[in-house]
Amino acid sequence: MQARMGITDEDGKYLHHRTLKRLIEVYGIQSMLEVGVWKGECMEAVAPGLARYVGVDAWEAGIYTDDLDVLRHATRADMDAAYATAYGRKLGHCELIRARSSLAAGMVQGPFDLVFLDACHEYENVCLEITLYHNHAAKLLCGHDYSWPGVNRAVHEMFGQVNVLIGDVWMVERRSDVDVGTAKQETPASLA
Repeated sequence: MQARMGITDEDGKYLHHRTLKRLIEVYGIQSMLEVGVWKGECMEAVAPGLARYVGVDAWEAGIYTDDLDVLRHATRADMDAAYATAYGRKLGHCELIRARSSLAAGMVQGPFDLVFLDACHEYENVCLEITLYHNHAAKLLCGHDYSWPGVNRAVHEMFGQVNVLIGDVWMVERRSDVDVGTAKQETPASLA
């Protein structure tokens, strides 16, 4: 079974984790909402630098149709094991919500300095999650797997031009004067 879970560097670390750590540092991020936790590797990497972390994932078998093979073919036992792994990585200031992202959007209490979308990579789901979660982002709305066709198409239709960072991370700065669908981004000098 082929699994495409992220690009790693020579140390085997996920590059998007390093990118998120850099964003946390540069933007003074104190709180983060992650949609799509899986086994909690990202939480484990970035949560120690945050005052608050909330992770959302369905950990539900049978809901992915055109996504990662490891998720599309996962059984209930696989999902329960992934949740247990994530829960085992959880720090005291972290909260995990086991619910579909469409339901969890109304359950989370924001705003969060950074919202990171890395759940289903299908076009329709990415559009829905951007719509549901962009108002939870006070500073940055980011996501993973920008090179995936569904993610790329959804992000471009919703925002036009976006920043694409190391580790296949897309990013838009959240400004109160910009609505989803009209944001045009320039890469901040501190991240160039």
